[in-house]
Amino acid sequence: MNKRLSLLYFTVLLVAGIIVACSGEEASTKPETADVVAEPGEDTTSRELGFFELSDKHPFSNQILNGYKLAKKKNKRVSYFANTYRGTFFLTQNRQEVYASENKISTKLRFGLMDSKGNQLLAQDYERIGNPGFIVDDHMELKQNGKYGLFNYDKNKIIQPEYDAIYPSKIMEYIAIGQKGSSFYKIYADGTSKAFADDQPAPNYARLLKTYRFNLESEQFGMWVSTEPFDYFSDEYFLSYAYAMIVSPSYLQRLKFIPDISFTGGLKWSEFGKDSLDINVIDSRKRSENSYSMLTSFYKYVSEARGSETHSRFLTTFDTKNTVKASKELFSYDNYMLMNTCSNDLSTPKVKFLNDSMVEVRNYVENKIGGISYQWYTKYEYYNIAADGSVTSLGNGLFPMTAAIVLTKEHFKGCFTHGLNDEEIANSEIYDEDMGGVPINVYTDHVSLTDLAYMRNEIYARHGMKFTDPELTAVFKSFKWYKPKRTSVNGLLSPIEKKNLQLIQQLEKELKSNPEAYIHEEQRYMVMAG
Repeated sequence: MNKRLSLLYFTVLLVAGIIVACSGEEASTKPETADVVAEPGEDTTSRELGFFELSDKHPFSNQILNGYKLAKKKNKRVSYFANTYRGTFFLTQNRQEVYASENKISTKLRFGLMDSKGNQLLAQDYERIGNPGFIVDDHMELKQNGKYGLFNYDKNKIIQPEYDAIYPSKIMEYIAIGQKGSSFYKIYADGTSKAFADDQPAPNYARLLKTYRFNLESEQFGMWVSTEPFDYFSDEYFLSYAYAMIVSPSYLQRLKFIPDISFTGGLKWSEFGKDSLDINVIDSRKRSENSYSMLTSFYKYVSEARGSETHSRFLTTFDTKNTVKASKELFSYDNYMLMNTCSNDLSTPKVKFLNDSMVEVRNYVENKIGGISYQWYTKYEYYNIAADGSVTSLGNGLFPMTAAIVLTKEHFKGCFTHGLNDEEIANSEIYDEDMGGVPINVYTDHVSLTDLAYMRNEIYARHGMKFTDPELTAVFKSFKWYKPKRTSVNGLLSPIEKKNLQLIQQLEKELKSNPEAYIHEEQRYMVMAG
């Protein structure tokens, strides 16, 4: 039991939700035009979101235990249950283990569904049975032979799996929207469907993610809670450490950064408190008549003894038929990284659109190459979004910003960190004998003269400049992109690079004459995760 739960904690990829903390970004406040996915005469009354009360009390009871025992008489692997307003439902599976290998779900895994009276509602023929209520009230999403359908557990009716993805509907006329290839269909409560009119837009992801929050603090979907504690029902320890399974809706899986099955180890009644998850839209932009882009934040927290939280940002581009053209993780960091950063806010990674075709990423990264003396430093990166939705990185090296945009003096500020050696620690102004063995970090808030010299040469190196300085040559040879073949590259410099060289040279003069006006140093003992 303990080994299994430990494994689930390590394989957690998605967990329950809170709003992103320390994100550094603000969500877009631009007004958005609502999708009008309706034709004249259709009922456009807004559909209410599903409602599930996530109780602070554990859901295990003698009544559900009796239902579990009835289900076990007909299937030995009754793995999860969900409490709904239509009763309690039990999920069965054909294999004990979900994973075939680390983070790889078995392709032979199949699920079925039973009610609390031991009746078989769905045969064990489905690759996935989704969490109750997220797509639409009283329904679970089904996956069979790679296609998706719905099961109405109130009416005991199957809408056959035939769609590549299913989206929630915001109007009452139809319960959901199905996608087949590049075509969309209105799915009605009786299981019939009707193709969208030619002028009807596809569901917009940015609006969907804002309306239907994939956030386990929300009340829009039920949880598949593990039945494992029923086998140890007399022991409250096992109730406290119960875990749940989340089956991501098919339309979210298309984003390519959300796994289809994941686990949350800490629920509201857990010993350590609840795990958390939140997916939020930072901003979205129309790139062309045929594509748009979306910046998304992804937060997860695992409630264990020390607690672990991760923040990630993604850039996703789509065409007008919701085909994902590109999905890129821009950065990911955990709460421990922020323990040892500058006191300014420039340590916190941040992402934003500069315009409809360019994204700026300010990250705080570990330096594994050399060339500059920092262990961690602020790095600006830029991505271009083409009209067809493809994404390319602009610039190479430690400071790719010098090739991507015309810089301002603000781009040279940040957080730049290096550690002191033993001799430097002993002579440090904050040295304390009682802190023996604990490293001391030095934090500065601006690039140095040495960094500026490196930046200049990195601009030349991108164009294949051969350097006479053996140290520079050694540094740049550590980059795969460096191809030394020219003794002069001035004629190859772009207008952006020429302007940035002028600014770098200007800053070099100013730092030489008055470094204290730019660079401020702080020494602190490194915080160690306990």
